[in-house]
Amino acid sequence: TGFLANLDGGPHMFTATCATDCQVAQLSSSAVERIFGASAARFRLLAAPEIATARRNYHYLLSLAGGPPLQRLAYRLLDLARGPQEQADRQEPTVIRISQEKLASATRLSRQTVNQLLSDLGDMGLVERRRGSVRLNDIAGLQRLAQNDRSSVSPR
Repeated sequence: TGFLANLDGGPHMFTATCATDCQVAQLSSSAVERIFGASAARFRLLAAPEIATARRNYHYLLSLAGGPPLQRLAYRLLDLARGPQEQADRQEPTVIRISQEKLASATRLSRQTVNQLLSDLGDMGLVERRRGSVRLNDIAGLQRLAQNDRSSVSPR
């Protein structure tokens, strides 16, 4: 993940801790620039779709690894709304066609838990539950929740 951070300037996704002694090689951003020279910008452009996919996969795996259920659901809803090549900066309401059963499977939660969490998100004004779909009313609020910042998300 340090490779990704050097390419796109984003944050490191996680920190690894070794159980035994080891050696670690590290390239700074300036070293990457020196190695790729003038073509570093082109390489970033070429690698951008792969970097975005890798970051999304890391986020998804980390969210499943132990994030709070409400945070996991918010992250997954945002991920589904984003689409395969779309950026996360879209703010208008979006409808996701997905059953609660499939959402439960995607977040490793029970359908009953997903139902309750969607109700909680509805009470906060973030989503609207519909038959076979979920309307995301407040993308920015869901993003804050997915980042585990509940201080700026309050019930209606």
